[in-house]
Amino acid sequence: MQKELLEGEILSYQESLEVARQNRHDLRHHNALILDYLESGNVTEAIEYLHANASALAESKLTQFSLNPVANAVLRIYARQAQAEGITFCALADLPEQLPMTNPEFGALLSNLLENAVEACRKVESAKRQLTFRTQTDEASLRLEVRNSMCGTVSFENGFPKSTKCGGGTGTRSMANIVQKYGGMLRFKQEGDMFLTQIVLPF
Repeated sequence: MQKELLEGEILSYQESLEVARQNRHDLRHHNALILDYLESGNVTEAIEYLHANASALAESKLTQFSLNPVANAVLRIYARQAQAEGITFCALADLPEQLPMTNPEFGALLSNLLENAVEACRKVESAKRQLTFRTQTDEASLRLEVRNSMCGTVSFENGFPKSTKCGGGTGTRSMANIVQKYGGMLRFKQEGDMFLTQIVLPF
């Protein structure tokens, strides 16, 4: 299901880029028409045309969190989930278009990370639900942090949060395997009523 959602979001993103390219191409036609309205003294028609064009552009616009299409798709999926759950969602994704790992691995890493964060927020009273996603990249590494609301106290085993669900923890193990494959670091910790997941991946 995650894979199908991710593929659908990437397709929507690509279609949005194509629409943006077409709009840029057509801009000179719009400008010529507006100029003709104004030179003819038809100010009202020019204003109406601008309003109609602005509405069309707003309808075709997709939220862009990142230049990286995989990250952008995953963040769009979980931003909608967060909105549906009444979770305040903030994402600052400083990521290049290409990363030194496969798209399926990066998609799985982010999806499992955000799925766990949204699930933890659901257990918190609605007014206090928060989820923040931040990344930072330089020539040496990618640093990623997710902070989410939580309730209660987390139990840790060998540095990993213990799942309370029968057979749980699969997503966390998947994240750990991907991070380990690329020689990175994965850390979990609790700070009061917030849970932090931090990842560092060397380039």
